[in-house]
Amino acid sequence: MALKDVMAGVQQRTFAGLETTLHSYRRVYWHPRLFNRQFFAAWQGEGARTIRQKTQVMIRELLSQYEYELEGKLRSELDKILAKAKSEL
Repeated sequence: MALKDVMAGVQQRTFAGLETTLHSYRRVYWHPRLFNRQFFAAWQGEGARTIRQKTQVMIRELLSQYEYELEGKLRSELDKILAKAKSEL
């Protein structure tokens, strides 16, 4: 949500009429990522994955996309420890 949308919502004293609210509502509630709104036969035809199975797939995807960078000082200290350990092998 952009700052202009927040300001418009504050001025109108509601966010319900904003286009961004409608878009977010549809994204979150109309097309939920975990819950299935298909007919039973269509759900079965696509493999009948449970919410637990869908959640496990989502978790794997999120973890595979996660990138973490250590602080420079901490990174250099760990690199020194690793280099020392490798040299002692």
